[in-house]
Amino acid sequence: MFKKLWTYSGARFIAIGIFNTLLDFSILNILVFVFDVNKIVANTISVTIALTVSYLLNKSIVFKYQHSHQTGLIVKFVLVTAFGLLVLQNGIIYLLVHKFTFPGNLAMTILHSIGLNGLSHAFINLNVAKALATAVSLTWNYFMYRYFIFVEK
Repeated sequence: MFKKLWTYSGARFIAIGIFNTLLDFSILNILVFVFDVNKIVANTISVTIALTVSYLLNKSIVFKYQHSHQTGLIVKFVLVTAFGLLVLQNGIIYLLVHKFTFPGNLAMTILHSIGLNGLSHAFINLNVAKALATAVSLTWNYFMYRYFIFVEK
């Protein structure tokens, strides 16, 4: 069954997306909480690395795009992904960390109510914002990749 599921580009996209998301979150949290880098700067660095890995994996594994690395293809991929990761994600993270903190506060309340008190409010707030921002950018990326970038001619 897994082999049959893997034949669908959506399933491959989700698997690669999970890998890229873990990479992105790991880099973001290390930069912010170990090296004390500004959240937006750290997110920009982490998504840039994830963008590069995403291009290579989506081209070869998800959409199995057979053409060479064409300049136009790379430019379209970078523009679409950069918008999703740098504009959509950074905008959502900024709003959820600084203006509309309800999701992070709700997560903190839930975690405290079940006895998980060891995580800082800053850590929870940032990661909830990043998770919601990631969901938006992943949706944006999938549809733009499928219908605008990796379209067989």
